[in-house]
Amino acid sequence: MTVLVTVDLEEGDLSDFTSTANATDLSVGAAGAMVGSNGLSVVQDGTATSTRGESAFTITTNVIRWRFYFDPNGLSMGGTDDHVICHLHGTGGATTNVGLLYLDNNGGTYQIRLNGYDDAAGHTDTTYTAISDTSHYIECQIERATTDVASDGTVTVWIDGTETAGTVTTLDNYDLFPTIDEIRIGAAASLDTTTTGTYYFDDLIVNDDGSEIGSAVSALEVNITPATTRVQGVKVVG
Repeated sequence: MTVLVTVDLEEGDLSDFTSTANATDLSVGAAGAMVGSNGLSVVQDGTATSTRGESAFTITTNVIRWRFYFDPNGLSMGGTDDHVICHLHGTGGATTNVGLLYLDNNGGTYQIRLNGYDDAAGHTDTTYTAISDTSHYIECQIERATTDVASDGTVTVWIDGTETAGTVTTLDNYDLFPTIDEIRIGAAASLDTTTTGTYYFDDLIVNDDGSEIGSAVSALEVNITPATTRVQGVKVVG
């Protein structure tokens, strides 16, 4: 796996990010921890202010994949509210949308959807998938179209290791890939004044080879071959 970004927050501050927006409403500590000792707490106070951490990188391949932990933590959202909690974008003179991951409130149920953008600034979206009000790891992948005239770029989302419905396979996104250079997590964009509370993010990893990142727990698993010894002529396996 070629890792472009690692934001584990174990330093206890915002230094893992390249930059931040509205840092007064961001904090790192045990409250938001879902992996390790620290996580990111993001406060929404009804002002609809974007509050996020930003990580810059350089991509030279045809696929980008990222995973982070997320907990809504009872965030209060109006009945039709949605906003971006993860924003993948590029530059090239002006900011270009590549992928926007939305959190939505549907009658009191949280939902996740990824918008995949094309070269004409349009987008095709995965289906909204419900998540519970607890910690989840969310993994996303966007793959480039094979040529500048093809429409076979893809967008896929996994929640807790399970692929969600509505995977996109028809994007003409070839021209976007040279520009991709930053990912933002938090209350990233399109906030509503009726969204209030504190929610949590942790352990962001971005790679550029499309290999599965998976849960932090599975990444730490170690396979141990049982040792074989003999004690007083008796074979003991343990």
